[in-house]
Amino acid sequence: MKTQMDEGEAETISLAMKLNNVILILDDKKARRVAKQIGLKVIGTVGMLLYQI
Repeated sequence: MKTQMDEGEAETISLAMKLNNVILILDDKKARRVAKQIGLKVIGTVGMLLYQI
């Protein structure tokens, strides 16, 4: 994973894989694509703000 995206995004995805039922807040396109391919729930910053309204 670390070759495809920044280390921070890779670590975030790695942690989310260990936790149950989490929604990742990611804006990086590569990180979002990888997370979705793994089956993780992903939302962007704007989506998170709209979700709270």
